[in-house]
Amino acid sequence: MNKYRDAHGGTATELTLTERARLKELEQVVQDLRAETVFLKNPSNPLSHITPAAQNDKATTHHQRAIGSEDTRKGPRIRIYAEFKRVRPAAQSMQILALTDQLETLSLAKKPAAVKPVVNHAFNR
Repeated sequence: MNKYRDAHGGTATELTLTERARLKELEQVVQDLRAETVFLKNPSNPLSHITPAAQNDKATTHHQRAIGSEDTRKGPRIRIYAEFKRVRPAAQSMQILALTDQLETLSLAKKPAAVKPVVNHAFNR
């Protein structure tokens, strides 16, 4: 810092009380972030494999995670991608709705349970 001041002709000025408080606050934030980073990078931590960016990513299927992984080789990646392309979510959704309608029709078509006779509780007293 002294070299910079000498080269650029700057003078040292004292920090005001609010600037000192702000500096102390920022130093505390940096210290907390460093401690958090050490904790998250610790291999014994169950969350250590999750990167901060991955925590905020949108949800993906296991196919998409495997395709996006750097550890997956090219051959399996191509096969996974081909299988994933065969999945038709809209068609599956329509099949599910059709099966649900069939199930509802079957459940309503059944004969209702026989009505049990009313028990006279006064008689048992």
